[in-house]
Amino acid sequence: PFVVFDLSTSFWGGAKQWGYENYVELSKRINKDGRLGIVLIGVVGNYNKASYIECDYDLVGQLGLLDTGVLLSRAALFIGHEGVIAHMVQALEELPHVVLYGCAKPECLNDTSLPTWHGIVSPAVCAGCRHTYAAGNTINCKRGHQCMDMITVDMVWEKYLEVVKKLI
Repeated sequence: PFVVFDLSTSFWGGAKQWGYENYVELSKRINKDGRLGIVLIGVVGNYNKASYIECDYDLVGQLGLLDTGVLLSRAALFIGHEGVIAHMVQALEELPHVVLYGCAKPECLNDTSLPTWHGIVSPAVCAGCRHTYAAGNTINCKRGHQCMDMITVDMVWEKYLEVVKKLI
């Protein structure tokens, strides 16, 4: 069994992306826990850091959408930011997923009633600004997208433990 990390870059930049260093730390904890392997995926530009995350398979930049769908259908868990791949996970309906939200409101984009959905919304006061203040348009964040920085590794780790406890 394995967890999939989505390391995709985003058109929205820091407003949706969780810091790479966070994935490095999370992978250390998951590897130490030993219950799930780690597979890295994502569509990225000049991204060469993925090899520094201890993982079983680094498939960053190597899969098309169909291959990604097949891989996700065999995963035990998905962790990543709100975006195209998170939407694919939602379409599977049976894959537990931890989705991270900064500028987006989960209820505007995802089916939060699914028992497999385990969202983490930034504690920033401006979280969800894309749907609250920008009416779904691109946002020019005056706070430097601190919303995603406020989602800590501890927050995701606790959610991971909660979900894995139900799986294994």
